[in-house]
Amino acid sequence: MTDYEVIAYRPEFKDQVVALYGDAFRLAPLECRRYLEWKHERNPYIREPTLFVARDGHGSILGMRGFYGTCWKVAGQRIVIPCADDFAIVPGERNKGLMTGIMRAAIEALAQRGYSQLLNASGGMVTVLQSLAMGWQSLGPMEAVARLSPRERIRRTLRKLAEGKPFVWRFAREKAHGDAACFVRLDRSGRRSASRGGSVVVGSLPRPEAMAQLVDRRPDDGRIGHVRDAAFFRWRFDNPAREYRFLYHERDGDLAGFLIVGRSRSYRPNKPPFNIVDWEARTENVRAELLDMALAWGRFPLIGTWSASLSSSGRTMLTDHGFHPIDLDLRARGMPCVLLKNLGTPGSPAAAVDGAAWDVRLIDSMHG
Repeated sequence: MTDYEVIAYRPEFKDQVVALYGDAFRLAPLECRRYLEWKHERNPYIREPTLFVARDGHGSILGMRGFYGTCWKVAGQRIVIPCADDFAIVPGERNKGLMTGIMRAAIEALAQRGYSQLLNASGGMVTVLQSLAMGWQSLGPMEAVARLSPRERIRRTLRKLAEGKPFVWRFAREKAHGDAACFVRLDRSGRRSASRGGSVVVGSLPRPEAMAQLVDRRPDDGRIGHVRDAAFFRWRFDNPAREYRFLYHERDGDLAGFLIVGRSRSYRPNKPPFNIVDWEARTENVRAELLDMALAWGRFPLIGTWSASLSSSGRTMLTDHGFHPIDLDLRARGMPCVLLKNLGTPGSPAAAVDGAAWDVRLIDSMHG
C-alpha cells in the first residue's frame, strides 16, 4: 500500500475531493460539487466541513471520509453528533486497509474536538461489518418495508421469466424505477377535500416553520430524536441529489399533518425509487388520510420506508396498505441499521445503544 497521511480537509483540496467522489459514484463534476457543498458547507450544525483525506507524498488524495452534522434532543438538551458518510478511495488503493486507516484517524481527531458520539446512518453491508469490527454498535434494524404495485409485480414476474433472453423486460423495469410520472400525478392533484375534514395540498417545496411547529406540538415520548426545527427542514430538503413532494393536510388554515415522498435523481439499482421520508400528523385519522392520498394519487410502482420507529398504529397502516418487509437477506443480518460509536462519557443518555431509546427515521439518514 502507498504511504499516506490522514489530515483534515482544507478548501484547496476541493477539486481533488470532488473528482474522487465523482469517480467513485459516477457523478458529473457539477452534480458532485453541489451535493458536497450542500451537505458539508451549508450544514446547520457543523459550519466547517468535517472531512478527512488521505494524501500520498506527492499531495495526491487517495481517499476520503466525510461526516455531516446531525443534532439530537437528549434529555431536553441538544447534542451535535457527526454522522459518517461520503467514503471514497481511488481504485488502486482499495482493499488494502486504507479505509480503516482513514476512519481511525478521523475518530481520533473528532474525539479531540470534543465530540462524544458518532453515528453512521447510511452504511452498506461492507461498511457496517467493518464498523462493527472497530467497536461501533448497532441501534437495531430499521425494518425497511416497501409496497409493490400490482403492475410492478407483474413486470418483475415477466423479468424473471425473461432471464437470459432479450433485455426488454429488464429495461421496462428500470424505466419504471425512475418513473417521474408519479410526481407529475401528485402535482396534478393540487388541492383535494379530505373526507375526515380539511384538505390535502401537494407541493414541491417544504414549509419549514409550519412543519417545525407541528413537530414541536407533538407529545414527548422520551426517546432520543433528531431535532426537526425550521433550520433542519430548510437544509434537509435542499438536497440536490433528491426530489421531494410534500402532502400537507390543512384544517382551518392550520397544518394538521404532512407526508413527504422523496425520489433519487439518479437510478439506484435494487433500491425503492420512492420513499416516505417523513410522516407526521396531529391525529391518527389525519395520518391515515395522508397515506391514503399519497398512494392513490402517486400510484407508485415501488415505494418504501423505515418502520422501526413508527407507532404500532403507523406500522399497522403500512401493512394494511400492502407494505411488506424487503431485503430479507439484509434484515437477517440486522440491516439497514444505524451505528453508534461512543468516544467518551459512557454515562451520557446519548450513549444508549438500546434501539428502543432512539426515534430514527428515514429523514435522519441520506437514504431518503
